[in-house]
Amino acid sequence: MISKIVWCIYWSMEVKPFQISALERYANSDVIKKIYPMVDHIDIKFNVGAKNFIYVKIFLNDPTIHSGNIYTKGMDHHYLTDHHLKNFFPYIGIPHTIRIASNVFGPDRRLVA
Repeated sequence: MISKIVWCIYWSMEVKPFQISALERYANSDVIKKIYPMVDHIDIKFNVGAKNFIYVKIFLNDPTIHSGNIYTKGMDHHYLTDHHLKNFFPYIGIPHTIRIASNVFGPDRRLVA
C-alpha cells in the first residue's frame, strides 16, 4: 500500500509536455519581454532523469551584457525564474515543488550567467 502511495506522489510530480509548452509560451510572451526587453527568447525543458527539475535557457539580444554587468543592466535571471515563472505554475497545474535551474546566453550563444 505504501509503495502505491509513493508511486502516486512520484508520478504526480512529473510535468507534462503541454505544461512545459504553456510555460514556454508565457516565458516568451510580451508580459515577460516588457519587463526584460533584453531577452530574445527562452527555451524550457523538463529533465526526464530528475522528475522534479525544469531547465530554463535564457537567450539575450544585447551583446553588451556579460557576467560582470548582468544585474546592473536589469537582467536578474533568478528573479525571472523564481518569481515570474514559478508564479505561473498554479495556472497550468505544475506542482510548486518543481525546481528550476537556469542559464543565460548572449547573442553569440556563449554562457553569460
